[in-house]
Amino acid sequence: MENINVDLGLEEGYLYQTPTVTRRSYGYFQYDYNSTNNITSVLDNQGNFKDENHYTIASVARLYVISANSFYINNYKGFSFYVDPGFDYTYDFKAKLNTHTISLPFGLGYGRVIGVRNVVQSYIIAKEIGADLSNETLLKIAEIIEKYDNDYYYATYKDDAEIEFYKDIANLTNKPEQALKIDQIINSPVYKTSERFVGWQIQLGVNLTYVDLESWQTHYSRINYTTATDLLVSATYALPIGFDKQLIASLAYSKNLNDEIYRTPKLKASARFAIDHNYHWATTLYANYNIAYLNEKTDLKKENKTNLTLGVKTDYTLLNSFSVYASLEYLNQEFQEYTLLQLSPTTVPISKWERIMFHLGFNWYIL
Repeated sequence: MENINVDLGLEEGYLYQTPTVTRRSYGYFQYDYNSTNNITSVLDNQGNFKDENHYTIASVARLYVISANSFYINNYKGFSFYVDPGFDYTYDFKAKLNTHTISLPFGLGYGRVIGVRNVVQSYIIAKEIGADLSNETLLKIAEIIEKYDNDYYYATYKDDAEIEFYKDIANLTNKPEQALKIDQIINSPVYKTSERFVGWQIQLGVNLTYVDLESWQTHYSRINYTTATDLLVSATYALPIGFDKQLIASLAYSKNLNDEIYRTPKLKASARFAIDHNYHWATTLYANYNIAYLNEKTDLKKENKTNLTLGVKTDYTLLNSFSVYASLEYLNQEFQEYTLLQLSPTTVPISKWERIMFHLGFNWYIL
């Protein structure tokens, strides 16, 4: 079998945090073109075997948007209320079918995972401008950067926001002549810094899901697709290691309250370890393990199904806004899910298949 796959995409991520609010928004648009040539050997009239080509072409467009919001009740990392609305839309050009899913998970949480990339940026500032600063001063600079990212300076100083921001940093570094260098460190892809997180949190809630009725019934006529309600329990742990490594691990369990066909309990475990080798080169190792506990309505044998993904991705910046990346991924799949939003309410068992995928691509950073 010969397979050619071309992916084009556009993605954006945003992190906003205050003592009482954390908001992480993420979205992407992706277009996939896939050409498959299944080569089979057939016997001709002379009794000789010859190869025949069977080409299959598929193209799919996908739009995915999610906004995770936590509102803290009593202190900045205690109890919280969360709501994470999301939208997932897929269009298959060959089948002329669309599937869209709207998801609304909400509930209560405890603990907090905090973004601390600003701390790494303060360390880089001190290193690059040759300032010998204490840990206390580095944290003060990090706090100023966070205020700048959250538009505090623009809301307070209006047209003088940039002036006041760099003045505050200069007061701590005692190097006002390095304002342009500091601006480059904070805003330029030359000093590309991966996101950093620290802390832990647990969440308990429900997930309300609406799935487009028409296109799903085309594939699986026995499912009641319109709405689903799931009980969700999740835990997340994040640990930055030094100034150049990040570990994030999570565990999530879902139990569908409708208990209908293809709606089965699921457990998902994931881990990601990222390394910034330098300002231009970063590598990520990741693993995902999912278990679907099938019921009698979905599988008479009630055999549990698993999906396993192991991968590594490395990204190297060639120019200020241009990078090349390569990824190697191993997949072992026994069931399918048709949405990326949290834990999909629908599980469809399939024949087990394994695949090793290598992907080479390019990134162009717009902002």
